[in-house]
Order: sequence, then structure tokens, then C-alpha cells
Amino acid sequence: MTRFSGKNRRPSTVFRDNKVHEAYEEICKELGEYSRLVPRLHIYEKVKERTGLSTKTIAYILNHTEKEQG
Repeated sequence: MTRFSGKNRRPSTVFRDNKVHEAYEEICKELGEYSRLVPRLHIYEKVKERTGLSTKTIAYILNHTEKEQG
């Protein structure tokens, strides 16, 4: 679900967004305490390898959406 109220997104987009959030969380978990020290771009590149999305799209998803439960 987007952080901005009143915005509806297609189920496929929500599914994609959730996969990006999951990949980001997994990568941060793998890095452990160093996840705060590694540049965001490095983490975004790892997410890009897993999802095939552009860095700009990944940044938008992580910065402007929340993982939808359910």
C-alpha cells in the first residue's frame, strides 16, 4: 500500500513492490550490522540483480511504498 492515502495500485504492482521490500530486507539481514555502513546504491544493485528492475524504480518503491501485509 502506498504511503499516500487515496492511491490505489494494481495487485500485480503491490506484489512486485512486496518482492522488492523482501529482497531489501534479506540483503540487509545478510549484511548484518554493516548494512548501515554500506552505500544504498550497493544494496539497490543487489536488489536489481534479484528483481531485474531499474535502480530508480527500486528507490521509488523503497522510499514511497510500504510492504502490504496479507
